[in-house]
Amino acid sequence: MTGLRGKQKTMRRQHILDATLKLLSKKMFSDISLQDIAAEADVTVPTIYNYFGSKSAVILELVLSRQEELSERMDAFITKRGHRDAQRALTDWVRLVTDGSFETLDRDVWRSLYQERVRDDDLGPLFGKLSSFYVDRSVQFLDTLKNKQLIHADIDTKAAAKLLDAVCEHYFRLAIFYTAQSRSGHGDEIKAIVKELYRGLAP
Repeated sequence: MTGLRGKQKTMRRQHILDATLKLLSKKMFSDISLQDIAAEADVTVPTIYNYFGSKSAVILELVLSRQEELSERMDAFITKRGHRDAQRALTDWVRLVTDGSFETLDRDVWRSLYQERVRDDDLGPLFGKLSSFYVDRSVQFLDTLKNKQLIHADIDTKAAAKLLDAVCEHYFRLAIFYTAQSRSGHGDEIKAIVKELYRGLAP
């Protein structure tokens, strides 16, 4: 009985997340209420409070749950045996993180969340956890490059990972708020910035 009840709770929780994602494809985050989510998921508002506690907590779990596929791609990239050129690997990492994020959530959804971020303090934990997720993976990636002697042995990979994450977020923001045409030169900009970053990492 407990197993069945637990399965039902998991399914209902996922149903609420799916309903929220569906709403986010139609409306801005700020325009969505718990009542809207409850109606879309065919549950009561108290049920949502019971499972999540707040609208922002629903969004937090939704975004983090959708990072799993990207996480697997990052793991595969980190363990890739063919890394011989650190500068190219760093450039490919920035592209992986930026492009991969759009496979977890639509560009319009990300834009909505970033715009609401400055007005909703409750979204702080979401972006804090996302940053920790990306920095931790970047540390693993840089440690791999260090072990292959592609970057300097004395590099503080945690500090370098924060710089790399800042580069990734910069281009992610550009990808969110600018059209494809206006982003046409960003590939060359990424290479140029990564080149400068690599100068401080080179063995």
